Amino acid sequence: MSRSYLNPPLVARNGRQLRVVVVARISTDKQDEKSLADQEALVREWLTDHYAGRFGVKVLATQGSGERLDRKELRRLKKFIKSRKIDLVISEDLGRIARRLQASEFCELCEDHGVRLIALNDNIDTAQEDWRMNSFFASFRHEQYNRDTAKRIRRSLRNRFNNGGVVQTVIFCYEKSKECEKDEQLKKRPEMEPVIEEIFRRLEDDQSYSEVADWLNAQGVPTGQWCRRKTWTGVMVRRIVFNPILKGVRVRNRRISKRVNKTGRRKSVKAPEAELQTRLCPHLAFVAAERYDRLIRKLELKNAMYSVGKMGKADPRLGRPKKRTVWPGQHVTCGVCGYPYVYGGHGKKQNLMCNGAREYACWNGATFNGPEASAKIAAAVLDAISSLPGYDATYEAEVRAELERKSSTKQVRHAEFSAKLAGTERKLGNIIDAVSESGGNSGLYDRLRQLEAEKSDWQDKLRDLEKEPSEAVSLPSMEELKQLAKQAFQSLAHDSPDFARLMKKLITTIVVDPFRPIDGGDVVLRARFTLTLLPLVPELKCLASESQLFRSQEIVVDLFEPPQRIAYRERVVTLIGRKMFQRDVGKELGITQPAVQNALKLDALMQKMATLDPYVLVTEPPDDNNRFRRHKHPRYHFSPKPPLND
Repeated sequence: MSRSYLNPPLVARNGRQLRVVVVARISTDKQDEKSLADQEALVREWLTDHYAGRFGVKVLATQGSGERLDRKELRRLKKFIKSRKIDLVISEDLGRIARRLQASEFCELCEDHGVRLIALNDNIDTAQEDWRMNSFFASFRHEQYNRDTAKRIRRSLRNRFNNGGVVQTVIFCYEKSKECEKDEQLKKRPEMEPVIEEIFRRLEDDQSYSEVADWLNAQGVPTGQWCRRKTWTGVMVRRIVFNPILKGVRVRNRRISKRVNKTGRRKSVKAPEAELQTRLCPHLAFVAAERYDRLIRKLELKNAMYSVGKMGKADPRLGRPKKRTVWPGQHVTCGVCGYPYVYGGHGKKQNLMCNGAREYACWNGATFNGPEASAKIAAAVLDAISSLPGYDATYEAEVRAELERKSSTKQVRHAEFSAKLAGTERKLGNIIDAVSESGGNSGLYDRLRQLEAEKSDWQDKLRDLEKEPSEAVSLPSMEELKQLAKQAFQSLAHDSPDFARLMKKLITTIVVDPFRPIDGGDVVLRARFTLTLLPLVPELKCLASESQLFRSQEIVVDLFEPPQRIAYRERVVTLIGRKMFQRDVGKELGITQPAVQNALKLDALMQKMATLDPYVLVTEPPDDNNRFRRHKHPRYHFSPKPPLND
């Protein structure tokens, strides 16, 4: 077989086998997946033609946008390069790896770590002197192609919409057939005309969106083919009513996608007014345009006080990640239903409320202040750390024995994994020889990919094993652990993401339960959790017995300020025991005489009930508390969150 040798030729670092990573990629799932195999076949044929020795190929075949810079495949590829365990990265063109200036930066990364990069169609070879200029032109060309293609698609879609096309999903009151390509083929569902009429009548009569949603659920009105929820909510009703198709106007391009240059991801943003497209479709109207516009104006005026970022005000949520929340938000679980607590309880942005109660799936409507709870839990954690006892001699011996056992078995596991890896490499070499001699077939290529994946698995296991300490880790003293925890707490602000990450490591789950004074009163919340110090010492994460040594007993924190009779009860009882009069006790403590009497009544009730806790757990919604009436709402249906293992 005649070969075309490169100048300079391909060289294997180890002198035995050329280690190659082939990058193949398609952008979307609408592209033919066979293209990945075609790209791989092209590269293998090129390698066979340009290299006479043995070569091992690892294929990274992926599907995703080339603009995305946070792809895990790209991170994995960079990791391969930095490890200096590969000799060549090759792809059909540079755009298969990355786009924009990051493609040239990737070439520089390869050059820095002695890895040769070849992009066949772009004539890029980092072993040649002109590779920089070629990479710049290739990056510019690929970016221009993307931009031109996007403009062409956008222009085509705008024209199709103006001609009645681009009919995608429709709301529940319309019917779209499989053959429907234009809006003139859309049909109204006749049975939905009285439903739309009733929705508008109720909203005109000042009913809320939630009340309309309750009526729709009671009538069994379906939410539509393209709706994931099977029951109506107030948000869904609002979204339907504000869709102008109900008055016979189709709207497109309210929002457009914008690239985030840092990651290459795209986010949805409000489109400029010039992008908005409308199209009159009188046959799709359920409501007269004048009536529709009048109701929309009324609803906007009615809810203007709840709007954010309107009426000349800045939107505080603009540009802010939706999933970022201040701890302990979304880290607290309701002890009644199992749903998380979220900010915004009872209209106060600092209060946390059970999300199940918000959805009328839980009766526990009690809330607590987030920043105050954060300070109380942090103080309780520090107190618990300070009061942790020293190691028990028996447990300490068990831990030291386990650490030594882990260290000794590391050599055995390393030998086992190395033997498995060597066996896989031998099989892989045999397959490569067979491909080189016979030219290869689909069966050999499938077996080759299987062995390459198996080889990667054993390499990953060895890499993870190497991260474990070679020698037995010394067990830190309890005082050292306490000092580490105190330093971590004192250096972080309670509303910072770093503080949230630390608390989530030390406290796996925080459960809050509703309590009530034994003599009646408001329902309050108590948090309970278990503290572990093991995350402060990453070297000990492999321990199996950490629950005994490094975990505290269950910690209980009151997320409320106690009423006067409970706060002063113990001091009142102590002073009364000294034969002081009630009025004198009140003067001594700075409270009224009735407050002293209430504290004594509470203490007598506690003695009668033989309890030391003035609070009792609430297991069902109290009927004598006017603030707990959520369970009496017709929308209420208790449905606790199922366990994760179900």
